[in-house]
Amino acid sequence: MRSWTTEEEIALFNLVCDHKPAGVEKDKHMDVIISKINNDIPDGNFSVGEVWDKLATLYDLKRIDYLEDWEGDSGTESIESRSVKKEEQEDVKEEDVEEDVKKETKEEEEEEEEDEEIASPVPEPIKKTRTGRARSREPKPRRHLRNMAEKSGDESSGLSDVDSEKDEEEEEEALQKQQDESDEEKKSDEEEDVKEESEKPKEEEKPRRGRRGLSATTVSTSPVASGVNIEQPIATSPPPSDTLPDWDRGGRKQDKSLTALYATIRRLIDKNPESVCLIQVGSFYEIYFEQAEQYASKLGLKLAIKRTKNFAIPMSGFPISQLRKYVEVLVHELGVNVAVIEQSAAPSDKVQLNNLKHRKISRIVSPGTLIDESFLNFSSNNYLLAISFPPRLTDLPPDPETVVGLSWVDISVGESFIQQTTLKDLSADISRISPSEILLSQECQPLQLHNGKWYSPLQILRKYFLRYHTTQHTDLKLQFKAGLHATRKALENLTVREHAALSMVLSYVRINLPESNFSLELPTQYYNANVLQMDPRTRDALELIERSVNGRASVIGSFLTTIRGTATASGTRLLTQWIKSPILDINELQRRQSYVKLFLDYPMLRMATRLQLGQIGDFVRFVQRLIVGTGDDVVQLVSIADSLGKLQKLEEYLQEEYDRKPEMKVLGEFLKEFNVPRGVADEIHKTIYLKPNVVESGESSESSEEAPVKAEEDAEELLDSGSISNSDLDRYRIKQPDGLSTEPDFSFSVNRNFNETLSNLHDELDGLEIQEQSQITAIQQTLSEIDPKLTVSKREQYGRYSDVLYISGKQKSIVLALEKFDHDVRERKQRSFIYKPREWDELQRKINNIHNAIVSEERRIIEYLKIKVLDEVPVIRHASRLVDFLDVTSSFAILAQENHWTCPELTNSPCLEIEQGRHVVVESSLREGGSNFTPNNTNLGSDGKLWVISGPNMGGKSTFLRQNALIVILAQIGSYVPCERAKVGIVDKLFTRIGASDDLFNDLSTFMVEMVETSNILRNASTNSLAIVDEIGRGTSGKEGLAIAYATLRNLVEVNQCRTLFATHFGRELEQMLKVNEINQSDIRYFRTRVLVNDSDNEFEKKWIIDHHLEPGISATSNAIEVAQMAGFPERALDVARGVLLHL
Repeated sequence: MRSWTTEEEIALFNLVCDHKPAGVEKDKHMDVIISKINNDIPDGNFSVGEVWDKLATLYDLKRIDYLEDWEGDSGTESIESRSVKKEEQEDVKEEDVEEDVKKETKEEEEEEEEDEEIASPVPEPIKKTRTGRARSREPKPRRHLRNMAEKSGDESSGLSDVDSEKDEEEEEEALQKQQDESDEEKKSDEEEDVKEESEKPKEEEKPRRGRRGLSATTVSTSPVASGVNIEQPIATSPPPSDTLPDWDRGGRKQDKSLTALYATIRRLIDKNPESVCLIQVGSFYEIYFEQAEQYASKLGLKLAIKRTKNFAIPMSGFPISQLRKYVEVLVHELGVNVAVIEQSAAPSDKVQLNNLKHRKISRIVSPGTLIDESFLNFSSNNYLLAISFPPRLTDLPPDPETVVGLSWVDISVGESFIQQTTLKDLSADISRISPSEILLSQECQPLQLHNGKWYSPLQILRKYFLRYHTTQHTDLKLQFKAGLHATRKALENLTVREHAALSMVLSYVRINLPESNFSLELPTQYYNANVLQMDPRTRDALELIERSVNGRASVIGSFLTTIRGTATASGTRLLTQWIKSPILDINELQRRQSYVKLFLDYPMLRMATRLQLGQIGDFVRFVQRLIVGTGDDVVQLVSIADSLGKLQKLEEYLQEEYDRKPEMKVLGEFLKEFNVPRGVADEIHKTIYLKPNVVESGESSESSEEAPVKAEEDAEELLDSGSISNSDLDRYRIKQPDGLSTEPDFSFSVNRNFNETLSNLHDELDGLEIQEQSQITAIQQTLSEIDPKLTVSKREQYGRYSDVLYISGKQKSIVLALEKFDHDVRERKQRSFIYKPREWDELQRKINNIHNAIVSEERRIIEYLKIKVLDEVPVIRHASRLVDFLDVTSSFAILAQENHWTCPELTNSPCLEIEQGRHVVVESSLREGGSNFTPNNTNLGSDGKLWVISGPNMGGKSTFLRQNALIVILAQIGSYVPCERAKVGIVDKLFTRIGASDDLFNDLSTFMVEMVETSNILRNASTNSLAIVDEIGRGTSGKEGLAIAYATLRNLVEVNQCRTLFATHFGRELEQMLKVNEINQSDIRYFRTRVLVNDSDNEFEKKWIIDHHLEPGISATSNAIEVAQMAGFPERALDVARGVLLHL
């Protein structure tokens, strides 16, 4: 290697300072350096290779490309001035402070001073100390970037991703650092002074520094721990401290300063005090300050410390890929809102310094505003409910008739509802809606309505996620996907309270989805008078949607789970709505029954319809994602097109069946309403290539190893069928998961022949790709001459490099290849190097430009298709509702066919006549165990409106009560029912008093729970209601319990006069008390559960069996001792009980 004199080294160093050989202008600047050094130095004649060899001894060439990231325009101001500006922008960071350097000899200090006088934005040469120890004299900013690149794998990630390829040893070290979170304190704070520097007025005179000295306007500070003198401009007076928060960046010269990043984070946290702020910092989401201290341990994360000059800031974090996991924990388990704050490049109208990032809230995740989160249950609605109370609500005693407005939405499917209710019905309405989150006006927060002190039923609010919100009023018409006239008509009849509730819920959604342009269906008006009303305790007692198991809610064994046979998620949601809100309209119920009968009478029609329904998918959710803007538009469009295509096939099939069998009049009526948009699906399929391995979420359905193979097989099938050409096959092939490329799985989405512009761009790209392949082939031939085992391949992304050639092979061969290609080598290793010659770089620039042009044109086309789909949203949603209706009614037909159910006769008279009725849930459970259910008859109305049922425990009384309630619900959702014959008079309200348990959450004892439920029945039951009452008075003493039971029975007979099933152990006593008081018992009938006993004369040898049949009469005993014996009571205790019973 040629030797360099000291003068030549200094000349080269000065030229490098003025002409940075880095970035896109690297080759151009290197030519300037070669030209000037050869002109300035006699007998210079240096070659490019010799200059690069010398630079390799002075610099770390792996980092030299970072030079292009530094601020300043070459040629417009001096290198020294730019360096001073850089130093002015930086704060001293504790994490960058190194150990104090021991005192050097006078000769070494003089060398260092000479180095520092030559200001440069590049790392300074490595000097040798007298002990032979190499010590880097890098300026701190460059050292910071190096540290960030080396520590990019640390879990407490720095503030940007400086991607660099490491050797295997460095990768292992990075992995170790990721596991060792204690190194988080050593992280550097890259993002400094965003707002301050961008908003700072340009000074008229900047301090300038020459290569050999400083101007009089700068001073030299004392050495910091690293031993490097940091020169700073004279400090200007800071703003008055009393005008800024303690942590504000404006106090940077005081002891209470925060860096720009942490000041921004602090402001975001303060602006969203009710949300946990997850701030994206590089490839991590991080939590800071008091939120990190509060939630790190709850999330299973380690609490670390970020140190600045004046603060030790608590923080914790996790990789971006884990976002959904931790959001689920925060939202569902901890019950807090989550503000997701993403980073991006600064807006185009802002000055961006040093790759600083712009951060803003992309969305606030709350239980009621979930859209497509993985933990969202797609089979049930996720409602957000707003409740609007009148102003000054608690100034007067509670009035049960106080008007209350309700509005609830499910933004994941675009549904919205409104209702005006009363204070007394509010708890029942909340239970029916079953919201994931409830909103109250901010004015209600001081009232603490949920504690029940003002009105006890409002304690139900404590069971839900409760938020307080201040409405931000906007034009409501803009939030609905409908015509202006239709929207105005739908909203003009809203009451004051309904309008307030609707405004509140839409305002909350807008704030939580600031980046989304969401729209909903026009609100559906809900009336309590049209549905069967049930209070919360009735729904819980009947276990309609879920049941309590060991104190936890479970859907296993619930009524919904037992009868659910739907083929689609949207069908399950409709079935759930029907169960929660059985209707009173006989005409609509008979229409539903006619569809059930249709599918029963034509089993082939039922099978074919359900087969096609199962393939359609939840397309209304796809449409809503497209509207809101979540996920990949291409994926959503393809999913919608697929679903619409299957809907078209279903429509065609039903039409063919109707044409073949015109007697299916019900099907003909359905087809008149069933309209599927045809042109949209066809246009999407013609425009967009279907991605075979992309599922709903946009992620691959196969593993990373299987996905490429599967995609290639699918592509080969398309090729064999003639659908695509050979050139298309490579372009649409999934890229191999080498772990280095960040490119998407597919380059393009739109058919290249969609229009002339796109076709020409693809043709031009084809030509450039041929040139690219030719260059690779030529390089491979050159490498083969050196060593046939040397290989070259294109890497679209390799660490921080893009579109480079990766050459690999044996170490000795790499050394020989480097001699051949050394002038354009970007990074070298022992067995590989990165190569990027000028002609390759120019070709890649052209390819990228064409690629970007194609992407831009595709975006325009995708937006066009999106608009076409959104124009059809009302039609698509209507088709979805009809499909869901078919799904539910056909599932009813399967239930009826498999379980021998019958069609109930519906009437408005107050009767309930059931022959051989069965409990649908218990029968299903017994069937799985190989047992049969014992059916029973019911006849309320013609044979008395109130049945008093007595008998032993375990005799089946509670099961009989519940089975009749469930039969009524089945009848009033349009289903067949589990019995031989049924005549059901429409029930307006259903009440239950079943079970015995306390309610500690609401501070209610067991007996108090009984009394609350009984009181609700006696106050609200009408002649068209059904009440099922089980063992009134058992929670207190015998005499007082009997008195309560008698008073309840009399009120039901004389006042309420509703259909009642009254189970009790006081059968004989109640009959006698009614006779003594001469109460008319014409509407009362007495039944008992039958007990079979053998004929043994010995009382202790008698065997008894409960067969669960009901028979007329009153049970003489409750067989408590026998039940205790079945439960395993000790024989001695049983003897004592028998003896005491004989003397009572």
